[in-house]
Amino acid sequence: MKITNYGFTRCLVCAVILFTFLLSSAVVFISHESTSFIIIAAICAAMIFLIWRIQSVTYEVSGSCLTIRKYHPFTFKKFYHPYIELPQSSICNYKVSTYYGITKLTLRINTSRKKDFKITVYLLGFSNSQNKKIKSSLQMITAGHHQ
Repeated sequence: MKITNYGFTRCLVCAVILFTFLLSSAVVFISHESTSFIIIAAICAAMIFLIWRIQSVTYEVSGSCLTIRKYHPFTFKKFYHPYIELPQSSICNYKVSTYYGITKLTLRINTSRKKDFKITVYLLGFSNSQNKKIKSSLQMITAGHHQ
C-alpha cells in the first residue's frame, strides 16, 4: 500500500510561486517607493524559503517493511532514498494527531539501544481518507505484535 501527498504539494508549490510573482508585480507597478521594494524582497525571500522547505511524503507498507520517503515535489529522480525504513516488527506504538490540516505521525520504535525511541513525521496535505488508511495500516501492524 502506497499513500502520497505529491499532487497536493506540487499544487502548493505552484500556488506559492504564482502568489509571489503576482505580489511582486503588483508592488513594482503600483508603488515606486524604496521601502516597498525592501518589503517585497523580504516577502520573496520568505516565499523562496517556503518553496524550498515544502516536501512530498510517501507512506508505504510492503511486505514486512514500513517506508516513509520525503522529497521535494519538483525533483525528478527515479529513486528517492527513504527517510525512514523499518521492519514492521520494530513498531511498538503510534500516535496520529491532526492540527490545522497538518497530520503529525509519531512512531514509537523498539530498539536495542534506546528504550523509548520516537520518530515524528509531519504529513501535510493528506486527505481524511488517506489519514484513515495510514491509521488502519498502523493498527494492523501494532495489533499483530500484541497477539
